[in-house]
Amino acid sequence: MSTLPIVAVVGATAAGKSDLALDLAERLGGEIVNTDAMQVYRGMDIGTAKLPLAERRGIPHHLLDLLDVTESLTVAEFQGWARSAIADIRDRGRTPILVVCAGVKSILDVGATLERLETLGVTVIGYASRRFAGFYLSDSGFDLDWALDTPAQLAEVLSHRSTLGLPAGAIVVSNPLPVDEQLDPALHDAVLTEGLAGLARDGITGKAVTPYLLAHFHEATAGASLEVNIRVILRNAELAARIAVAASSVR
Repeated sequence: MSTLPIVAVVGATAAGKSDLALDLAERLGGEIVNTDAMQVYRGMDIGTAKLPLAERRGIPHHLLDLLDVTESLTVAEFQGWARSAIADIRDRGRTPILVVCAGVKSILDVGATLERLETLGVTVIGYASRRFAGFYLSDSGFDLDWALDTPAQLAEVLSHRSTLGLPAGAIVVSNPLPVDEQLDPALHDAVLTEGLAGLARDGITGKAVTPYLLAHFHEATAGASLEVNIRVILRNAELAARIAVAASSVR
């Protein structure tokens, strides 16, 4: 179960609840769920202290302007909507995260991984490449919809998401190795084929698959896969640091 807190702001109309809720949401990286039954209705703005869109500071608000005044709403229905909104916010989280990686290892299902990221609403951006990195290889064989060329541009993406009031969430930056630093593709393919055959032969499944294949790669490549792994770590750390520096200067 999620441990993210629910902060309840309670008080009379015009007592300053909205400003306090906005301040808390900005400080905690949260979203606001309306629990005023009158504000659920479109047009019920006067006397309810409903914040206009321009005053919401780009923070997502839920359960506002959902019904016409001629539609009825029970307490039970309202509670269900509120619980659903809270669960959705918790599931998505509210802290923007930018992850720099060299793609997923080719021992995994790359296509299925990209589909899952899309389903979860995770944005995948290529760094100076419209092809998704293949970890040991520079190119996994899969296209990306987006690519940016500088750390400053990636930092601006994070900033603009907040400015536009878009839901916060993870951004994955695909940072491919230069072609001359990747594992030899022919060697990679041969070792992967051998490893997959070994899985079937030894009946290895589930969580034991990845450690088995990684160990096989290390042994069959005489340590070359480890050297590539080290280059991946260093390059990703460097790019992440450059993005962080750029993000610190974005207003």
